[in-house]
Amino acid sequence: MGPRKKPSNGSSGGVSTPQIKDGKTRKDLNLDPEELMFAKEYWTGSSRDGVLEDGDGYHYYRMTKSGKILEAYEFYELDDGRECVAPLPEMLNVHWINDLGFDDFEALDMIKEIEFSRIKDIATGF
Repeated sequence: MGPRKKPSNGSSGGVSTPQIKDGKTRKDLNLDPEELMFAKEYWTGSSRDGVLEDGDGYHYYRMTKSGKILEAYEFYELDDGRECVAPLPEMLNVHWINDLGFDDFEALDMIKEIEFSRIKDIATGF
């Protein structure tokens, strides 16, 4: 047997939190529901998947109340009424205030978990 490889999680060693699925960690999965919030942000322009040009839609977030994004999806509706949802993996573990430079959550519309879950279900095909 050859030497063991270091994990490729971007750390320089030490203890790391194992990734579970969709960028979530065990710590994220064990969060108290009271520590979470669900929000959407309106956008205009082209969709990240390139299907929609000069349109609009929403980014949906599951995040901690301090602003760390735990899940993110892009949503838009086509002219024929089809709803399109795509995950935004580049937003995982990004902090709304510290990383994106917002002073507060004023740009977000707070939503109920059921609305977020509907968007997530579209993305995952359920």
